[in-house]
Amino acid sequence: MIKTQVQIPDDPYRETKRVAADYEMSFAEVVRRSLELRLPGSPSRPPPAPCRLENVCAVLAVEKTRIRNRNSQIQVISSLSPPRPGTSVGRTN
Repeated sequence: MIKTQVQIPDDPYRETKRVAADYEMSFAEVVRRSLELRLPGSPSRPPPAPCRLENVCAVLAVEKTRIRNRNSQIQVISSLSPPRPGTSVGRTN
């Protein structure tokens, strides 16, 4: 590997720092991977693994959907159940 210095405009620098923090990678690793992906003839690499927070958010989204579906099923079952003793359903005197 060759060590070098480059000048980077403020906005791309900040965005690269943000991506590095999000993916728990070094700034240098984000720059290296970005160059490898953009330059023709570079060996292809898989994208960086998502950070742990994204994994947690994905799991929570799936769990939220599962709970909503379960609650919908409970509501349907409740509406099909016979009335409890001492309650009237659909009749008014």
